[in-house]
Amino acid sequence: MVTIGVLVRAELGSIGEVESRLAALDGAITIELEERGSIGLVLRGESLDQLYEKLRGEVQATRGVLAAWPVHVQLEPMAEANAGVEPPLNPNPEAEE
Repeated sequence: MVTIGVLVRAELGSIGEVESRLAALDGAITIELEERGSIGLVLRGESLDQLYEKLRGEVQATRGVLAAWPVHVQLEPMAEANAGVEPPLNPNPEAEE
C-alpha cells in the first residue's frame, strides 16, 4: 500500500465544491488547511504509479483545481509488503564459489 499527501490549490470561489469532488475520488481523504485556496489531499493505492496517474489525471482534471503537488510519499515497509513470501535460501549463490 502506498500513501501520498498532496497540496491542492483551488479557485477561491469554489473551495467547498472542489473539496467535495476530491473527497469523492476512490481512496481519497481531504484535509482542511488554514491557507486560503488550499486543500490537503491524502491518496491511498496499490502502487506509486497508480497514484501518480490518479494525481495527474483525476485530481488535476477536477473542475476548480488550479494545481496539485505531491508533498509526501509513504511506502509500506518491505517486510509488510512481502508478508508470506519466502526469501531465497541463498540470494547470492556466486558468493559460495
